[in-house]
Amino acid sequence: MAGRGGGPTAKGPIPERPLTPPEPALRGWCRWCGGEVYGGSRVYGMAEGLVHAGCMLAYLEDRLGAAQIAARCGYREELA
Repeated sequence: MAGRGGGPTAKGPIPERPLTPPEPALRGWCRWCGGEVYGGSRVYGMAEGLVHAGCMLAYLEDRLGAAQIAARCGYREELA
């Protein structure tokens, strides 16, 4: 009778080792706030560098102005 499953067998239980994630790597600094940007952070990348996702609106408002952002989004200025 032929043997089944010809793979090697384990020599014993695998010892448990605590898994520690690697330290996040520094990728640069935010162009708006100057804070550190680490690998895995949510950022926007552009030719000028990186901007934290949370800093992007303030960065755009400073660069473009509120009127330009509103116009690009299809809003128009009017009197109430």
